[in-house]
Amino acid sequence: MPTSTFRTADGAQIAYDVLGTRTAHLPIVLINGMSAIMEDWAELAAALGETRQVVVFDHRGIGASHLAGDEAYTIELLADDVLALLQHLGLTRVQLLGFSMGGLVTQAMVAHPAAHASADGAGVVVRGIEVRAIVLTATFAKMPKSDFNLKKQPSTDGMSGAERARALAAFMLRYQYDEASLASNGALAARLQARIDASVGTRRPQVVILQQMGAMAQYDAREALRRVPRGLPVLLVHGRSDRMVDYGESRELEACLPQAQRYVPRDGEAYGHMWFDYYDLRSAWVRPLAAFLEAGRARL
Repeated sequence: MPTSTFRTADGAQIAYDVLGTRTAHLPIVLINGMSAIMEDWAELAAALGETRQVVVFDHRGIGASHLAGDEAYTIELLADDVLALLQHLGLTRVQLLGFSMGGLVTQAMVAHPAAHASADGAGVVVRGIEVRAIVLTATFAKMPKSDFNLKKQPSTDGMSGAERARALAAFMLRYQYDEASLASNGALAARLQARIDASVGTRRPQVVILQQMGAMAQYDAREALRRVPRGLPVLLVHGRSDRMVDYGESRELEACLPQAQRYVPRDGEAYGHMWFDYYDLRSAWVRPLAAFLEAGRARL
């Protein structure tokens, strides 16, 4: 995916891309989860980009982005990076879609100490950026319950560099899907293998992934979320078969954000963490998401 870059005030380099063309619909910013890079969004971003601008980027330190050097890696810092990117792009009214850790970054943006309700009460303004809707997918308000356990990572002793990269990618990516679906759905199993193949050649430093885990462990959005203006449209997307983030975590988000509405695909909620790899991309995800973003309510 072609990228552009800009430098933050502290010297980090953030890589990004803007897909689609400007239309009457507001741009949407896709905010990655732990260990993810912008290429992971490729199909979803392209499909959303058929009707609106889509901003994708890599968090500092991963993919095509780089650390400043000695910064404390926090969720608040990642939220500031998104705001800086939007200011760099000259975008003043946007919608946000946060996936997993990216959902926590999204929450940090709309619950930012500098945030306040927009003039009509239907959005949140922070540092001159007006957020008109958020979609929180496979996410949580604090470090979640999860099946994921880094201690279960397989030994890579004696492996070549390429073999080690593949083993680690397979370990991380397998948690993105539920085992029952992988066993019964050949297309989904093939999708997992394709993601493993693609991941081997990408830059996902383990030290940065550990920093991301540490940032999540230190951040708890629950109290701040209660201050988010109730007029801000919020949509929740979460599969009951998610191994990375327990389904109950989105129940807690509903308690913190009483205006939140939950989207349930026609095929049900028996999908895993990598939600956009399940079901038909356009009918199950792109069209319903677009309907919510355009209407500001979950009439899907």
